[in-house]
Amino acid sequence: MGDEKMNKRGTIVLRNIMFMMILFSGVLALTSIFVISMADEYEVDSISEEYESVGMKGLGDKLLFDLDDDIILMQGEAEKATGFFNSVTGVIGGISTILVTILKMPLIIKETVITLMSSVGVPGAITWVVGNMIMMTMYSIVIFVIASSLLKGGKV
Repeated sequence: MGDEKMNKRGTIVLRNIMFMMILFSGVLALTSIFVISMADEYEVDSISEEYESVGMKGLGDKLLFDLDDDIILMQGEAEKATGFFNSVTGVIGGISTILVTILKMPLIIKETVITLMSSVGVPGAITWVVGNMIMMTMYSIVIFVIASSLLKGGKV
């Protein structure tokens, strides 16, 4: 009576690990901005020197820049795929337009968030980090939804 429910275990799937990586790199980047800004504000070189000697200054930025470069590369590949889809007639041409629009939407939302935050007066470094975190999360959602549908509901 209900033994199969009693034996279920929680699992960490790849999707959750990806979201944790995005969040962790964003926190590292924001921490780096905070420490360097505090050191500049109070003119205390020992704070930023110690932070740089540990090697934390560029870690979050490097993770975000690497992910950002991969996403830009992925967008270029999606635009190349349009040529293939457009070569097929009729309905497939419409599907390719929808696919490219879906793949470009996180970039559009990222730019909207950055513009909105900039107009409110948020510093550029923070808007870049937050915008990229939102974009990477949205791309991860799209990728994992597509992978899950190909696996017919299996966890990725």
